[in-house]
Amino acid sequence: DDVLLRALREERTELLSLVDAAPCSLLLVDAMQRILRANRATEEMFGWRAGDLAGRGLETLFPEPGEMLDALLVAATATGPVERVTRPVSVVSRDGWPFRAEMTVAAVSAPEGARFAVTFAAGVLAVPPHRTPAGHPGRASTPRA
Repeated sequence: DDVLLRALREERTELLSLVDAAPCSLLLVDAMQRILRANRATEEMFGWRAGDLAGRGLETLFPEPGEMLDALLVAATATGPVERVTRPVSVVSRDGWPFRAEMTVAAVSAPEGARFAVTFAAGVLAVPPHRTPAGHPGRASTPRA
């Protein structure tokens, strides 16, 4: 039992390290759209600490949650084993700056119920304003209220 438990712990540590080292924003979201886990790239992209995002609704990252709900609904009703739904979306950083990103959602099954793997990738023209050099035209917009 100790050998199996140690092997499971090592595998979990390796998987969490892999997720945290991923170059794109990666979140695990439950069926109620609550963020369960976020990686380091999510922190860098959105300006939130992963621990501060845990438990919040995914809509925290969206000025208009309808885009998010559409992608989650399509992924949840997919007929294939792992169908990914990709959409360009408008998102917002912690400090309220809006930017465009590509969101990909895949429904995954877990013993606890439905889960969604959600990734965000920002293109060269969609760099979040809090990561843009001062004076860059991208800072011309105002944060959302």
